[in-house]
Parts: sequence; structure tokens; C-alpha cells
Amino acid sequence: MGVLIKKGAEANIYLEDWCGRKVIFKRRNPKKYRIPELDKM
Repeated sequence: MGVLIKKGAEANIYLEDWCGRKVIFKRRNPKKYRIPELDKM
């Protein structure tokens, strides 16, 4: 896992290395009220 840039209620934003490039990843925090497929994207 990369460097946490921003932590929010719905998701966390990370800066990571991917294939030799700096990229931004958004990882959703699981919520019981949300459709589970959205958390797996």
C-alpha cells in the first residue's frame, strides 16, 4: 500500500508506484448500506 494522501468518509486516496509510475488510487471503505459490488471496484 502506498502513501495515504486523504482519508474521507467514503474512501481513502493513496499515492502509489504502479508499473514504474506514480499513480493515485481510490479505495472505498466498505459500508453496510452500500451495494457490495461498489466496494470491490
